[in-house]
Amino acid sequence: ILHNIQNIIHAVIHFNLHIDKNVNDNICNLLGLFTATEINQVRKIHMVHHIKNGTLDDTEYSYIYPLNFKKILSYFSGLEILKYLLSIDKKINEDKNVKISNVEKLKYIFNSQRFFSLILHLTIISFLIFYMKNIYLVFAWVYGFIAFLPFFNSLQNILEHAEEKKFKNIKNYKIKPVNRNFGSGFISKYIFGNFGSNKHAIHHWEPSVHFLNLEKTEKFLQNTSIRNIIIEKKSTYLDTLKKVLFN
Repeated sequence: ILHNIQNIIHAVIHFNLHIDKNVNDNICNLLGLFTATEINQVRKIHMVHHIKNGTLDDTEYSYIYPLNFKKILSYFSGLEILKYLLSIDKKINEDKNVKISNVEKLKYIFNSQRFFSLILHLTIISFLIFYMKNIYLVFAWVYGFIAFLPFFNSLQNILEHAEEKKFKNIKNYKIKPVNRNFGSGFISKYIFGNFGSNKHAIHHWEPSVHFLNLEKTEKFLQNTSIRNIIIEKKSTYLDTLKKVLFN
């Protein structure tokens, strides 16, 4: 659920959820209470990702590094979400020469949006404890937030952009932009890559295309001179996972 909310927020970042930009951003901040996401921060970070995709300066860089046991352990121990928070000031401030005080860093990490997000999560936890009387649901909610949310978000980013292992192992390999389009089956379209995330290559080519029109755009492009490129960009999440991890 939290991963799907984050995909909705991705649509909001590109002003694709409501024609009124203020309403669009307010929807993000409302949904962002569940994922501790604030629109101004996340938009700055994500726009740099579009500009510097396939470079070491990408702000959404999880696809650059191998998804090995150590990295998976980092996600499921909660370390990865902590690392993200502690480095968020660097993601927002592109100028590496600008020195930020510890107070400013704290403002980035614990802004008003995250304060209200904390209140929401504590309310949900209280409901699960005192009304539902179910400690397992409490654990599921907390662990879902600190472990599964960052893992699924990063896994999606890896599947969209990571180079296949056989190419990465080539001597003197240099990182380059990699973008993929995935299938339109139920799991791809509605469970893991919802709100147009399953057609990610087209989204990177032209981010202004509304997520409801990405499949139509793919079908249209298959009948043009770049048909072979569209076919080359096609993959499935499972096949990509195999190639990124093993091949």
